[in-house]
Amino acid sequence: LSVLALTTGIVLMVSSTIFFRNNEIMVNSVKPIMTHIEQDPELSSRRVLVFNYLLASAEFYSEQPVITVNNGHNTVQRDLRFQDNENWKNTIVNMRGRDKKVILDSLMQKPSLILVRRRSDQIESSDLFLNRKLQMIDFDKWVLFY
Repeated sequence: LSVLALTTGIVLMVSSTIFFRNNEIMVNSVKPIMTHIEQDPELSSRRVLVFNYLLASAEFYSEQPVITVNNGHNTVQRDLRFQDNENWKNTIVNMRGRDKKVILDSLMQKPSLILVRRRSDQIESSDLFLNRKLQMIDFDKWVLFY
């Protein structure tokens, strides 16, 4: 019985590792997106803005801080229990209750990339991005505007 359990565990571990590596976007990893950004000379020097989604893992794959643009989604709420300083405030921009177009205009004055979550074939708050004549790269669950 223990040999069967050990064999099953090993098979599951190896197959899940292969599955997750080959389907990173599908399992919500942003590593392929951040790798694409870091390897593209036109994109790598731009700052990364994540629209309305907290992607703490994005900073692990980036050479620079990732700025979260909060438009009210519940995933943007941060757990501050382990923060020992106020530096986190430099990486979040609050749009709630403010003129979104004006805030986005000010953010886009510096060369930036905006990573936006796709929800069921719809780009979240697409009206803020599609009329700006930005280039777009589609990463299935995410869209990168620049």
